[in-house]
Amino acid sequence: MGVSNFSDIILPKSIKQPEKCNYCGKPLPKRHVVHKNISQDPPEHKFCSRQCKEQWCHEQSQK
Repeated sequence: MGVSNFSDIILPKSIKQPEKCNYCGKPLPKRHVVHKNISQDPPEHKFCSRQCKEQWCHEQSQK
């Protein structure tokens, strides 16, 4: 049961549309930083690094 044609390969959604950092927009690495706050909508934000998370939190506190 092999692939008969290259176009028959079905890629997972994570490859076609990788999740992106909520601050800088880069694709998330396997080990990313998550910020959870159930009083926000959406309650979970994902960042590529701790620096992006801290900058995002700082900007949110200034609003």
